Amino acid sequence: MASLFPEHPGLRRSAILSGESSAMGNCRESSLPTVCFGCFEADLNSRRLLKNGLRIPLQEQPFEILATLLSQPGRVFSREELREKVWEPGIAVDFERGLNKAVNRLREALGDSPDHPLFIETVPKHGYRFIAAVQQPIRSIAVLPLDNVSCDAGQDYWADGLTDELIAHLSRRVNNRVISRTSVMRFRNTQAPPAEIGRQLGVDTLIDGSVSVSAGRVRVRVSLVDVATGRSIWAETYERETGDMVAVQGQIAKELARRLHPRLTPLEKGGGASGARVLPAAYEAYLKGRFFWNQRTEGSLAKSLDYFNRAIDIDPCYAAPLGGLADAYIVLGILGLRVPKEVFPRALAAAESALALDPYLPGVHESLAAVLFHYDWRWRDAEHEFQLALELNPNSREAHQWYAGLLISTGRPSEAIAEAMRARDLDPLSPLQNAYVGLVHMKARRQQEAIKWCREALELDANHAFSRLILARVLDAQGDLHEALRESEKAAELAGEGMPYAAYLGYVHARLGNRVQAFGVLKRLQELGARRHICAYDIGLIYMALEEKELAFEWFERAFRERAVRLCELGDPAFDQLRSEPKFQDLARRIALPLHADNS
Repeated sequence: MASLFPEHPGLRRSAILSGESSAMGNCRESSLPTVCFGCFEADLNSRRLLKNGLRIPLQEQPFEILATLLSQPGRVFSREELREKVWEPGIAVDFERGLNKAVNRLREALGDSPDHPLFIETVPKHGYRFIAAVQQPIRSIAVLPLDNVSCDAGQDYWADGLTDELIAHLSRRVNNRVISRTSVMRFRNTQAPPAEIGRQLGVDTLIDGSVSVSAGRVRVRVSLVDVATGRSIWAETYERETGDMVAVQGQIAKELARRLHPRLTPLEKGGGASGARVLPAAYEAYLKGRFFWNQRTEGSLAKSLDYFNRAIDIDPCYAAPLGGLADAYIVLGILGLRVPKEVFPRALAAAESALALDPYLPGVHESLAAVLFHYDWRWRDAEHEFQLALELNPNSREAHQWYAGLLISTGRPSEAIAEAMRARDLDPLSPLQNAYVGLVHMKARRQQEAIKWCREALELDANHAFSRLILARVLDAQGDLHEALRESEKAAELAGEGMPYAAYLGYVHARLGNRVQAFGVLKRLQELGARRHICAYDIGLIYMALEEKELAFEWFERAFRERAVRLCELGDPAFDQLRSEPKFQDLARRIALPLHADNS
């Protein structure tokens, strides 16, 4: 067998290859941890030394000495023990000279001094020991909602906005798992101990802090808290003018990333600069826009559009509000609150303008991908943009979720389920995200798993209308129509007969043969259509369940002309009754969906 260490023939490899129970031998096991000390990480699996996330070149023998010392910090390892563990027996080398040289190289890599050691201490006439505090690396983190301590509830949008921005900045700067907004917002104003919050979110570290705004200045306090002990690992306070907050967010994220598992962003790899100063009024308008966008109602989305446009008017070179504008138009289209042809082209224009100003905004690549997926039906281009967004920010719950939707729509169920699970892991306490995992399983025709995830969602919030709706769809796919009716009735009641809840209730009535009730829903939808947009797809769905095929195809054609978002669901089990119809096959061909998805 070829040597694992060809440059160092004196290095003992027999213990590694034979699996002897020594510090060195154990270090080759795949389960060995990464050990952190100071700003360094020693990865005992890959045999790499990192400083602030960047690899430090270190030869084999110095690293194996480090690994041995780290196996029992504080213990003195004699020179003979190091010889036995690191050097092969029978090799003719000047051991004393070789050991001194290897220890010196290790100290150089660590920036350590034999006279004033921080890490490696020489114990005269005995050997060496590792003296610094060591810990396991931080693997996951949650940014808790920042407290508004301004004594003015009208400033809540500052606290919410800075929480969101800090999550976004940190998400793309670290390789750690960063929990998404929905789950952490459950802990606003909580008095729960860190251990309990960490248990519920599945993280080992928390960030908490506060925001105060006064006389054009913002004061932000943040601290990094170890979940297990409740102790602060690091804390800092920043005070700046409001126009400097974009740069400050990046600075805070960079400081935190140094203490976590940092990754170079594509912008930094290219040597670019970020965090340009933004006009204070533009930044404040942007935060207000995000505050209302997060509420996801028709009225709040209209307000968000107003604030994003104000920010753009004040500072046309500020890319973030253009991204917000794209997001608001997309949500209006996906929720069926506006005609797709009215909002998606505007979303595309805003996203392209934002990327012209800053091509490294991951959220805007998500927005562009969403337009290509939901509106243009350009599946390959959309997939490219999703992948780019995830390269820029691997912690984007939205990108993983929407990418899962694209994958399941184009007949790749295993990949889709994996992406949906990644999204859920980033937002574990979100009913929507758990229900979405159920939805993807339903589309993959794995109904028992789908029901399990819908039940998980409803345990988090029994009054979550979307989760009730998805459970109804799963029960329908399973053939349990009476239970599907009960769940769809609850969903419609919770949603105030909003769309698509009311329409789906009509669909289930039709499936059960309750034609009077189904036509009653169609009549109400027609009346609503005089005042607001009603998606043609939803009406086609009801006619399909009524087995009125010609009317169903007529409405699906209208949905195609208006480019209805939900036409990408033609692969769902509900459409099996139409799959052999030439008109259905022609419709699927025009939006380039596979006719027979492999859902095994």
